[in-house]
Amino acid sequence: MAKQNGLGNICRIQYEKYFSKLARRTKSSVLRDAAEASELKNKIIMSGGYPSPEIFPIISSQLTLRDGTVLKIDEESQKDSLQYCSTWGMDDLRQWLKDFQKKIHNPPSVGEDKHPGEMELMITAGSQDGISTGFQMLIDEGDSVIVQNPTYPSVFSMVERLGGSTVGIDSDKHGIIPSKMRTLLENWEISNPVNKNAPRPKVLYCIPTGENPRSASWSFERRQAVYQICREFNLLIMEDDPYYFTYFNRPLPRSMLSIDEDGRVLRFDTFSKVLGPGLRIGYLTGPRPLVGKLMLLYQTSTSLACPFSQVIIMTLLREWGVEGFIQQCDRTAQFLKEQADYLLLTANTYLSDVAEWEAPNAGMFLWMKMKGFEDTRGLVKRCKEEGLLLIEGVYAIPGGTMSPYIRIAFAIASKQQMIEACKILAKVSKELRGIPEN
Repeated sequence: MAKQNGLGNICRIQYEKYFSKLARRTKSSVLRDAAEASELKNKIIMSGGYPSPEIFPIISSQLTLRDGTVLKIDEESQKDSLQYCSTWGMDDLRQWLKDFQKKIHNPPSVGEDKHPGEMELMITAGSQDGISTGFQMLIDEGDSVIVQNPTYPSVFSMVERLGGSTVGIDSDKHGIIPSKMRTLLENWEISNPVNKNAPRPKVLYCIPTGENPRSASWSFERRQAVYQICREFNLLIMEDDPYYFTYFNRPLPRSMLSIDEDGRVLRFDTFSKVLGPGLRIGYLTGPRPLVGKLMLLYQTSTSLACPFSQVIIMTLLREWGVEGFIQQCDRTAQFLKEQADYLLLTANTYLSDVAEWEAPNAGMFLWMKMKGFEDTRGLVKRCKEEGLLLIEGVYAIPGGTMSPYIRIAFAIASKQQMIEACKILAKVSKELRGIPEN
C-alpha cells in the first residue's frame, strides 16, 4: 500500500521511482529553455535561432466556418503562428485548456498548492505523440504495461520498441473486470503470461470512453474500482480519451482524472475527433512532476506542437467560447450516433445470422464477432478482394494469435456504402463457411 500524507485521503507518490532510465538521464535543453515565452518578454532576443518574421511569406489568413462565419488571423498572430514557441505550448491556448479541464473534470488536486500531484498541462503534436513520449518516460526494457483486452493496437508497438510488453485484462461492456485485474496483480510472479522475471507493472494504459476497438465506455463504478486497485498496487494510469466528447449521451461520463485524488492519472486529450486530425494538436493533463519530465523528453524530440495549428484552434475557441466548443462536440457526437444507428440497422438486416455485436455508445467503431470463425484474417483478406476494407480483431489482442472479431469503422461511410459493406461481409462469411446464400 502507498503511504498517505497530511493532505487528507491521498497516497503520496514518489514519481522518480516510475521514471525510465532514459527519463532519468534526460536534462533540460538550453536552446528550448531559451524559447520560453516568459524569458522573451521585454528582452533583446539574440539567444535562439529565430528566423526573422520579415521573411515569412504569409502575413495574414482567414478561416471560413461551416456556418459562413469568417475569422481573421491578424498579422501579429500570423507571425506567432510561423515562429518557434514554447515546448509547453502557446500561452493563451494552454491557459484556455487549463481552465477548460478544471471546468469539465475538476481534478481533486486543483487548488491544492501543497499537493505533490498538482495539475499541469502541456500541448502536444497530437495525443499519440504524447502517449508515445509518456511510455518513453515510464518504460524500461523488461517492463510490463497493463492494458485492457482488447485495446488500441498501436500501443503494442510503442511499448515493444522500448523492450517492454503488454499484459491484457479481460473487459466486458462496463470496462476492465476488476476481479481479473486484482487476481493478476496479487499473483504477478506466477500469473504474468509474458515474462516470469518481469518486475511488477507500474502503469495501466486504458481508453475508458468509446474505447478503441469496441466503442464501449466504462461505467463510473468500474472507473472507481480500477482506480482503487491502481492505488493498492501503486500503478500510474495513462488515460487515453480521444473519444470522450463523442460519447453519444449527455451528461458526459466522469473521467479517471476527475477522481484522481493522488495525482496518478496522466490524461491524453485530442482535437482530432472533433475539429480534425490534420491539425495534429493534443493536450495532456496530469501531475506536475510527470508532465514536467515528459516536457523535457519532448524538448529534444518533437520539440513543440505546430504553432500554426495552435493559432487556428485558439482563433476558433475565442470565437466560440467554452459553450460553442461544447456545441461542436455535441454535433460531432450526434453525427456519429446517427452513423452508428444506421450501421446497426443495416447489420441487423444483413448480418444477424453470421455475426453478433454490442451497440457502441461512443467513438467510431463496431466490434463484431463473426460466427463460425476462430480467426478473421482470411475473412478480411477476402473482403478486401471484394472491395471492402476492415481490420482484423487479432491485432487488438495483447499477445494475440487468433480472434473471431473484426473492427468496422463507420464515421466516413455513406449509407449506401454501409449497405454494400454488410452485403459483402455476409456474402464472404457464408462463402468461407460453406453456407449457401439465400
